[in-house]
Amino acid sequence: MELTRQTTINASADKVWKILGADFNNISEWASFVLESKADPDLPDGGGRVCQVAGFGATTESLYEFDDQRRKLGFTFVGKKNPFFMKEIKNGWQVEPKGEDQAVVHTDIQVKLMPVFKQLLSGPMSKMMGKRVEKILSELKYFSENGKALV
Repeated sequence: MELTRQTTINASADKVWKILGADFNNISEWASFVLESKADPDLPDGGGRVCQVAGFGATTESLYEFDDQRRKLGFTFVGKKNPFFMKEIKNGWQVEPKGEDQAVVHTDIQVKLMPVFKQLLSGPMSKMMGKRVEKILSELKYFSENGKALV
């Protein structure tokens, strides 16, 4: 199952990339469903973060791609409360400049499901995850444009 979304943000690509890239460990500052986030002490510096995520509990998000030049990153997501039928979750982000003070942010989520569950749950899961992705994009947009979290 794959889900892609994008949004245009009225802030420079460098500013948005700083929030997503350099400040990767600080997602709890602006994403409402991330209750707490910090660098993962079990990974090399810059290798990922640990979070408390509403509905998923403790999660580990390990970077498998980080490209400052292309403003692109990707990470795997493992939550203590992940359903057994979800074999792997990957999330990718990319920030592209659109003029001086605008950026387009792309996100791509890939979820590998067990075969039987793929047939049964792809539709409902896409809908649920789509709502969550739209929310995080709107929160990123607000934070990038206003310098504070959307309350």
